[in-house]
Amino acid sequence: GGSYSDAQRGQLLLANLLRLPPDRFESEFWLRKPYRLQLSPSESAAIAADPRHPMHMLPLGDVKRLLFRRHPRPARWLHDVDATKWVHGKKRLALGAGSDGEVRDPAACWAAFERQGFSIRMVMPQQWHCAAFELCSFLQEYFGATVGCATYLTPPGTQGFAPHYDDVEVFVLQLEGTKRWRLYERPDVDTRPAGDTTQQFTEKELGPCIDDFILHPGEVLYLPRGTVHQAMAQAAGGTHSLHITFSTYQKHTWLHLLLDADVAQTPAAGGGGDDGADEQPMHTALADHAQTELRRLARDASAGVLDDLPANLLAKSFVVGNPNAAWDDWGRTVLAAHGGVGGAPLPAWLASELEQAHFLGLAMDRYAAKFLRNALPPPPPPLLPAMEEEEELPCLSQESWVRMCAPRCARLIDEAETCGEFDAWEKEESEGGGIGSGADVGVAPRPRLTLVSTVLNGRSLAEPSGPAFEVLPSLARSAQQLLRLSAGMEPVRVGSLSAFTDTTAGGEEDVREDCIDLLEQMMEYGVLVSAAAPLPSNARNAGKKDSSATVTILPNMQRKTEKKPRKK
Repeated sequence: GGSYSDAQRGQLLLANLLRLPPDRFESEFWLRKPYRLQLSPSESAAIAADPRHPMHMLPLGDVKRLLFRRHPRPARWLHDVDATKWVHGKKRLALGAGSDGEVRDPAACWAAFERQGFSIRMVMPQQWHCAAFELCSFLQEYFGATVGCATYLTPPGTQGFAPHYDDVEVFVLQLEGTKRWRLYERPDVDTRPAGDTTQQFTEKELGPCIDDFILHPGEVLYLPRGTVHQAMAQAAGGTHSLHITFSTYQKHTWLHLLLDADVAQTPAAGGGGDDGADEQPMHTALADHAQTELRRLARDASAGVLDDLPANLLAKSFVVGNPNAAWDDWGRTVLAAHGGVGGAPLPAWLASELEQAHFLGLAMDRYAAKFLRNALPPPPPPLLPAMEEEEELPCLSQESWVRMCAPRCARLIDEAETCGEFDAWEKEESEGGGIGSGADVGVAPRPRLTLVSTVLNGRSLAEPSGPAFEVLPSLARSAQQLLRLSAGMEPVRVGSLSAFTDTTAGGEEDVREDCIDLLEQMMEYGVLVSAAAPLPSNARNAGKKDSSATVTILPNMQRKTEKKPRKK
């Protein structure tokens, strides 16, 4: 089954939730059509008796405690909670909030649920609830995109929201009670072909009903972006309905990747270098005529620019030091060839501009940097012992084995967007000339390399992101090696990195010392951890499991202690 050290833990978790092999889900349903897990009576009884199953992760009592909490801050109306009731085509709120946005009377909100038929929605409970946080974080590792969640508590025989479709990919897990779902053909498929903005409909506007079913506890429903649906708690039995949704892929299309240059900067840990103009990110913009053409293609739905990005795209292309990689991996075979999943290819002139300016690679790095800075941190290992203040971290040597603390939790970014290559950087360093500002004739522009990670992020977008790590150009290839090799949570021997093996990368004592310093700094902040030497290949193969098989769900593990970064 899955474990905290398994690189595929997010995939294993999703496979177990859906009870479907991952490759089948990806090929038949993901981004294509709804999927429903329907349990037999014996299966329902089995998971009801298994306290590890996620259907037990957030019971009614937890929802009430989240609503009534006062610490670390009270729930805020519309930010953390709202209450709605869908009656005769109208939606109205149950109560208002104080001038500071706090829910002044949570008892009144709860009474509106118990006595007046209002549904209570808790928004982003992963900020406060450990099990919700862990599931969101694991799924985020699999999708390579931010994942959020919300809970919906509905009185029997009522409906909280209008018929609508969402602009995200949605997974619904029924926790308590039952709910009737109806799915419809989209009435606006001709006017809004992408379905990339959430839309509500009246009963008269709905298209033909294409599915009608009841979801029971432990059953799961997947709804692709643009699937029109409405849900009503069943009156039979007089029991409330409680379900949780996990959503991802909001604004996660080729168009958003190519046009989004809004990347916040994060200070590098342990220093920042010079403050000269050459250190500032350039944020090369796509030419106005190219932006106009992309938006026209999106409006006309004549190319695949509004198709969702492939799963975990950002973990599959490493751009720094190899500026052609993004175009070779994705531009040439996807955008220029057939325009994404189902669209027409891009115009030849636009594809040529994206290739020649290395713009696709730059856009991927910008998109990845923003994702990593906004993403949830990985969950800590279970029962993590607290580190004593005076306890020393292990000193690293060439014989040490290390790995990243979580799968795909970091990326190397060139904030200066120089589109430089490893060979050029290493040549300049080895010849002693250094790397210039870009104004120096014959000298390569100076990169500003940072390793951005999710590890020290907060659980809320309001919290600042964790620090990035400054990476010297002479260490760029080693850092990229470390990220590639440890993406699968495999241990990496320090002495196998190019700083120690490649004479063109320096191979000198100062480069090796710089590499050790970087790795130890990453260990100090918990981004890198010590690892045992790998087992022989025959022993590893003997212990492998088929990821397509049914696996055991990770238990809801409570955080026992908080590991804080040690101060310098």
